[in-house]
Amino acid sequence: MDENPKYQVLNRKLSNFRQMILTEEKKPAPGLYLRQSSGLTREVGLLRSSFFGTNPIGTFPGWGIAFVGIFAFPIVAGIPLYSWYYFAMLPGFILYAFITASLSSAIPRTGGAYLYSNRILHPYLGWIESWCMVGFWWSTIAYEAYSVGLGISFISYMLDFLYPGNGFANWGTFFTTQTGIMVGGIICLAITTLLVFLSSKRFYFAISILGLSSALIIPLILLVVPYFSNPATFTANFQSYTGQAISDVLNKASQNGWMLAMPTLAGAASIIFWQFWVPLGFNWNSYIAGELKGNVFKNSFVGSMIALAVLTLSFGFLELPYISVFGHSFLNAWSYLYWNGYGPPLGIPPFIPFVAQLAVPSLSWLFIIIGVGILFSMIFTNAVYVWIISRTFFAWSFDRMAPEALSRINPRTRSPLVAIAISMVGAFLFLVYSVYVINLGGLIYFGTLLTMFMWILPGFSALLIARRRPGMFARMSINQKVGGVALITILGAVWLCYVLPIFGLSLFYPILSSLTNANIGALAFLGSSGILFFLMVVIAGTAVYFLIRRWNRRRGIDLDMIFSTIPPD
Repeated sequence: MDENPKYQVLNRKLSNFRQMILTEEKKPAPGLYLRQSSGLTREVGLLRSSFFGTNPIGTFPGWGIAFVGIFAFPIVAGIPLYSWYYFAMLPGFILYAFITASLSSAIPRTGGAYLYSNRILHPYLGWIESWCMVGFWWSTIAYEAYSVGLGISFISYMLDFLYPGNGFANWGTFFTTQTGIMVGGIICLAITTLLVFLSSKRFYFAISILGLSSALIIPLILLVVPYFSNPATFTANFQSYTGQAISDVLNKASQNGWMLAMPTLAGAASIIFWQFWVPLGFNWNSYIAGELKGNVFKNSFVGSMIALAVLTLSFGFLELPYISVFGHSFLNAWSYLYWNGYGPPLGIPPFIPFVAQLAVPSLSWLFIIIGVGILFSMIFTNAVYVWIISRTFFAWSFDRMAPEALSRINPRTRSPLVAIAISMVGAFLFLVYSVYVINLGGLIYFGTLLTMFMWILPGFSALLIARRRPGMFARMSINQKVGGVALITILGAVWLCYVLPIFGLSLFYPILSSLTNANIGALAFLGSSGILFFLMVVIAGTAVYFLIRRWNRRRGIDLDMIFSTIPPD
């Protein structure tokens, strides 16, 4: 008697699942991957892992108070409201770091979330998540390069304040123009290129030194400003140099709609959405798990905690001495004028070293050095992002999802140089897009949209790894069970209960509010906010995924077998 067709399908799926489990326990068969060794070296310990995650935070010592005008929110209990939002979300970030570090210990290979989602959930999810993240990293590189270009104008104005009449003001004006910002951005990318083509060992050493420098700048600024600054000196210098009184800035902002107020639901949703962009970088070490030596979980998680500690100090407390000396209202109004295009003083936001220089002129050279250091910190941040993009390209290529050249390891540098070169080309194209097409705020919003899968899918991977990949779960550093349920499963469920409502509220509520606003056309909003471009990125990534699968099928390559195993070390 023939078996019921429904049971035939079920038995076939069970057989495939059993084969998948058996396969992941064994070494990949020869010829399955491009080669039997990745070629990468495990030379990143705890210290370098920490600074690898700290570097993307280098923007905040310079741009911290420049961000405040994005949201015209008041001070609550002595701390800006947006900082309270960050503190409220901090436990979630710690949980997320724990989950990604745990998944890294289960799949200790370079590629990060691409490998988790690919091996645990579905190959398409891993692909589209990493495809969007490459777009995010490129958009962030463009943001940093744009900021460096604009930052040269800050330094020029600081030099002009110290040495008036020497032409520095002209340079300051030039670097606030599109052409000037583009020139500055190209300089940034040129230095970034020199960094990323260093040998792997020298690159991680350089990143550690700059990461340490970034961490030291923060307490230096926190200590110097409140003890040496003079509000009266600042008021006089600000008016003398910019030609505007503090009251002029406040009045101009008020006339253009600025007012400190508690947020509406839409405003709260927007600031929560922004908080997903603020800490990005603290767990980037999970993307180089194949280069972490020793205990992968410890190096990834502890490194992430150190990076989060630096971020919390920077974002949570760096502005407090400035607020106490110069006033939250003034700094917020100045920043508001910049972000909304209403002609801020000198055409720039309140750059922390510049504000400090106006308050303590006797320490001008200290603040100029700090300002230059911040620009180099942003350049090194870009180097970290290019590094991660190249490692993602490497993981794709090793899985036969991209050309073989992207995974070739140079014997001298121990890095995939072709992947790095392509990463730099993409970075330049995004810089052009950021300077001439989309505004800086839109770039941040678009970039945060691209991280949506990165924030959500690791939660599903944690939720399902024990059931779908028992072999990988057994290799995890944290594989304990609570009441018969895997601890990582519980943590994954907790994270999803936390992140899905927040992301849903912060993402979709502002969209619906804008689309129902009669003064804003739906297509205009989708285009200006970056949502339309985000959808285009996802559609393009989906098309590329199916084309690659078809290409490999014609070559006789079994991608399903590849996706069921852990890549060679």
